[in-house]
Amino acid sequence: MTKASFGMHSTQAVDSTSSSFSDVFTPAWNKAATRENAVAGFEASGIWPLNPRRIRDSAFDTSAPSERISASSVASQVPAGTELYANMFRLRLI
Repeated sequence: MTKASFGMHSTQAVDSTSSSFSDVFTPAWNKAATRENAVAGFEASGIWPLNPRRIRDSAFDTSAPSERISASSVASQVPAGTELYANMFRLRLI
């Protein structure tokens, strides 16, 4: 028999053969996902009500350029038989 704890104490392990993830997740979600918690999160981050002092100036810094891999260099390394995947990558469909 397999036991899965889903972040619970080991003494509260859930028998995964008779219980599903939603049986464990739903009660936790219903307890934690409250309007009060959502509002507190927005307040703590300074998003609402707007509090610019909560957002560090460094958050507005420009990002450093990064090396971008070109689609053609990736396509040239694609193994035979996977051309469709390479074409989808080139066309940015994935």
